[in-house]
Amino acid sequence: MTEFHVDHIKELKDLEELKQWSKPCSSLQEQLIQSINYYNNILNLLTIIKNNLQFDSFIEISLLNLQDLDNHINKLINIRSIEEFIQDIHLNSQDQFLKVEYWCKNINSFQKNKQNYYNEPNIQSDEKQSIITDIKQVNQNETDSNSPSKINENNEPRIRNSEFQRPNLQKIQNSQIRAQSSNNPSKQSKIIIQQITDQKDTSKQIGFRFSQTLKFERIKLTNEGKIATGCGGFVLCEPSIPKEGKSSFKIRIDKCDQIYIGVCNKYYQQAYQFEPILQQFDKHGSYLINNLGQVYCCKDEKLNNVQKSFKFQSYDVICMIVDYVSKCIEWKQEIKKSMFYKMNFDSNEELYVCVKFQKKNFSNASSVEIVSYELNK
Repeated sequence: MTEFHVDHIKELKDLEELKQWSKPCSSLQEQLIQSINYYNNILNLLTIIKNNLQFDSFIEISLLNLQDLDNHINKLINIRSIEEFIQDIHLNSQDQFLKVEYWCKNINSFQKNKQNYYNEPNIQSDEKQSIITDIKQVNQNETDSNSPSKINENNEPRIRNSEFQRPNLQKIQNSQIRAQSSNNPSKQSKIIIQQITDQKDTSKQIGFRFSQTLKFERIKLTNEGKIATGCGGFVLCEPSIPKEGKSSFKIRIDKCDQIYIGVCNKYYQQAYQFEPILQQFDKHGSYLINNLGQVYCCKDEKLNNVQKSFKFQSYDVICMIVDYVSKCIEWKQEIKKSMFYKMNFDSNEELYVCVKFQKKNFSNASSVEIVSYELNK
């Protein structure tokens, strides 16, 4: 690590820039520590509750003495007395914990990749500089387009808080591969073959498709993820919708029983195993319409589970437009060019295009197909 910085310390044009980076990082560090301490305090309190209320579910009650029997009964009474609290933290807290767990895993994975790169002794200086350039680039896509940039004396934008891009992990991987092959030429051909295989696997993932991981387990995907078939549960599309500009999606109803089309927050779907209750507006995290003319909104209870006049059926093509500028979602019937419905949404959320299947009595599975899409037009 020391050698890495010594090699490039002369390349820092303005050490004051480094100080500017340090200031917001100190504040972020404090926020992180406070959040961790907060979770630790909650964990300690819950641990105390668990220790006071925990009992053996398989204990032979007839063998207990009077004092142990009295303690056992008191624990049962106390648990029933906080039944509402237990159910509330079991259901509602999962949403927040899933977010925390998701980011922790991603951060740890990123740090591990970065550490492996720094510890690689054979990476050449020019390759290190390439990664430095990636680290210092500003993440323009994730910042508010309305926020003014800070300009220095040379009219160059300064780095602002939370505007670092992650290093290009593909470059790190390629650097490690080149270092390994130079040390052991006999492995070079195998490494090249592996690179080609990895590139082919990556190319298959390019494009907008139904996700193999973000879906109800019984939903089946075909045609390289373009077609989804099921009788129940949600299936989400990847990647997520860009949080800027306007994106449009066209989905054909190949076979319609009962189908919901819209966008959703993946954390709610994961928390309820992709089968949330739509009648509870604050539990499903979705903005949806279905073929029977019903609309569902997680933002406003008055707009959730409301009947409208539109309908769609098999062979219809539904066009959905998600506009992060106007914070509005539109659903249209593509063939007849008729408007179905408009709904406002929370633009701070990361949203995914989604379809929910529902089966009527003695009916068959439904099927939908992604026809086309346009991201951030």
